[in-house]
Amino acid sequence: MRTMATTLASGVLLGTSILGASAPAQAEISANVALTSHYIFRGQDLADGAPAIQGGFDYAFEKGLYLGIWASSAKTAHAVSGETETLESDYYIGFAHEFKDYGVAIDMGYIQYDYPHTSSDDNELYFVASYQLEKYGEISASLWAELDTGTRNDAGVEVPKGGNAGTFIYYGFAYELPLPNKFGLGLALGYQTFDGDSEEVLDYALSINRPVAGLDFAVSYSDSDADVEKSNFFTLTVSKSY
Repeated sequence: MRTMATTLASGVLLGTSILGASAPAQAEISANVALTSHYIFRGQDLADGAPAIQGGFDYAFEKGLYLGIWASSAKTAHAVSGETETLESDYYIGFAHEFKDYGVAIDMGYIQYDYPHTSSDDNELYFVASYQLEKYGEISASLWAELDTGTRNDAGVEVPKGGNAGTFIYYGFAYELPLPNKFGLGLALGYQTFDGDSEEVLDYALSINRPVAGLDFAVSYSDSDADVEKSNFFTLTVSKSY
């Protein structure tokens, strides 16, 4: 997931992020691209063990408003429709502001996860707050709430509001610490609750990253207590931001 969601929503701490970023002095466009050995989102592999290519564009306005698009190859079955998702496209709009005198930053917005090759999509509202610990790094907490707008099943029939088995709230916590020689350490913890019969899911991740020759390299280990065949992954990601 996601230019703005990767760091906290996925619990991998690998992607470029504008969460908690301050408003630019003038409007600006940025882009990012990444190749990763696993597409890990909230502890789950959304590419079925295959590598994924990812990238996006963001436009940030002067006063803190931003919008963007992010996409990734994928290979997973949607929780409600059951259809196989081979491509994910995310669209988001939000507002970020930094209180520099206090080392605090906030970010809030709306994101839609769209799967063009299926009849499925999901929508969430999010809020993120971060605190700069000066030389000891940065801590952040986030809340992601799915909008129960209903979804279509594999027969193209709309599942009404209240019948979306995937409706949830996701809580994310992260810590990023700069290390000597341009290395960085990332820790993430996520907790996902559902309004249906599904059990809550806890996921966590540990990552080490470093820029090399203009590229950002990261290695991570992630795991979750989800009832799936495989939940723990070592992931290598190479990314570039413009």
